[in-house]
Amino acid sequence: MWVGLAHGPARGGGIIDCGGGPGGGGIIDGSGGYDPPPGVNIQIQGCQQVADEAEREYKKMSERINEGREAMKGSYSTFMAELQASGVRLCKQTIPELSQSVEKAIDTLRSRYGIH
Repeated sequence: MWVGLAHGPARGGGIIDCGGGPGGGGIIDGSGGYDPPPGVNIQIQGCQQVADEAEREYKKMSERINEGREAMKGSYSTFMAELQASGVRLCKQTIPELSQSVEKAIDTLRSRYGIH
């Protein structure tokens, strides 16, 4: 509850009581300073501590996410390299083996049915 209104030092004002309820309120002086009611500084400090702790936790989580992302990038790169190596082995080794096997089967059929 406002109990007074100041119009600045030149007009005779100077102090405004911003409180009025249980525990009082803050006082605003003519210079623009603010004297908070009792207990508010403790609340402000508590809020600042909570905000600081939240900021630290955010930074920790962000670092963990970045570390996980970097690990995934490395894992993906390794996986792709192994996949390419497997593809090369398949092309160089397995396909020629299959080709030889098919040629043998065709030769066997030709022999069986007398096709030359």
